[in-house]
Amino acid sequence: MYTVLIDNGHGVDTLGKRSPKKEDGTRLFEWEYTREVAKVLKATLMGMGYRVELITPEIYDVPLTVRVRRINDFVKKYGAKNCILISLHLNAAGNNDQWMSARGWSAYTTPG
Repeated sequence: MYTVLIDNGHGVDTLGKRSPKKEDGTRLFEWEYTREVAKVLKATLMGMGYRVELITPEIYDVPLTVRVRRINDFVKKYGAKNCILISLHLNAAGNNDQWMSARGWSAYTTPG
């Protein structure tokens, strides 16, 4: 059985990682959005018969070293050939109040 490891990255306490304010004052926060995507992705994949592990279920920022250790622990548990890693991120680029052309989201996976 394949295991999908989902790393939804940054936490609520990570500075930046948010959209500019909309006219109504709301913002899109990366930590919120990636956790929602991870939740839907996990349910979908489990419905297809995959085992799914969330690397960062906490809402707070988990240092990269800790996330890597968690990933390595799952790989040891399930076997490297049985795991795929998906790391979810939102794209943004800004310079003070001016926002650049970066848009959308990115998902980084293990090779192959």
